Amino acid sequence: MADSSLLIGFDNAFVLTYFIETQKAATCLIAPFNISALSISPDQDVILVVSSQESLLLFDSQFHEITQVQDLYEAYDQPIEMVNVGWGSKTTQFHGSEGKEAAKITDEVKKNFI
Repeated sequence: MADSSLLIGFDNAFVLTYFIETQKAATCLIAPFNISALSISPDQDVILVVSSQESLLLFDSQFHEITQVQDLYEAYDQPIEMVNVGWGSKTTQFHGSEGKEAAKITDEVKKNFI
């Protein structure tokens, strides 16, 4: 893809490249499914297309298929559950230049005070 172009994906499976300088468009891909998401890597080397049937296609910058993944949610036979990893708890908070030892001292003072 040229730096002065846009990649446009339509839900009817067409992907176009729009060249800004010439104001012309070219069909660069007709996907085998309806498109629900389209993204391109910052270096414009990899293009990701997600279908409405929950499959994924990766292409290189010349639209040659790299890989295809069918049924993205196949591995999930159970509902996805939230996991608490403890972020935000007293032990994981940043305590400035004194570090975590300063937090322990204030806890000890509170215990001795009571």
